[in-house]
Amino acid sequence: MKPAVVCGSEIWAMAEMDRKRLGGWEKKILRRIYGPVVEQGMWRIRSNKEVREMPKDLYVVADIKNERFEWIGYVIRMDQGSTVNKVF
Repeated sequence: MKPAVVCGSEIWAMAEMDRKRLGGWEKKILRRIYGPVVEQGMWRIRSNKEVREMPKDLYVVADIKNERFEWIGYVIRMDQGSTVNKVF
């Protein structure tokens, strides 16, 4: 799931609303993947707090930020005459 979402993300222009939407979409998907929980014989969906407490390597927005830093480093190391370096 994650590779399809972050493909090409290093050059996206993301506003705060985009980050919120991605975070909401990710929580929805994680709830579906991990499924509901049983408490006292009753099924319920996981809360936002429970989803946030899951391992940090699952967050798409953090991965996009890391991809951007990697891309910036790549551009800095390029030859000064390259087309990409001229644009940025």
